[in-house]
Amino acid sequence: MQIELDTLPDDPAVLQQMLRDVVHQHGALQAENDKLRLLIQRLLRQQFGRRSEQLSPDQLQLGLEDLEQSVAENQAGVADNQAGQDAVEAQQGGTVGIFVCCRS
Repeated sequence: MQIELDTLPDDPAVLQQMLRDVVHQHGALQAENDKLRLLIQRLLRQQFGRRSEQLSPDQLQLGLEDLEQSVAENQAGVADNQAGQDAVEAQQGGTVGIFVCCRS
């Protein structure tokens, strides 16, 4: 609705109706703007993700190095345990095992 400021009517009832129309139009436009802002935020989040969830290449590299170090430590621990078990078996002259027999 286009309002000509130079040719406003003198009738208070007409002016009140024009004001109501402008306020109603303003509310509708504000709601549409809010809806569009929300849509833009969703699209940006979908495209780029949340900032807190993104890792820089340096942070990613540090995480991979920590993971590699943990894997190496676990493998070294397994190797040490196996070597200790082999030494015990060598002292005992062979392996000691438990055999279980099942009858059907």
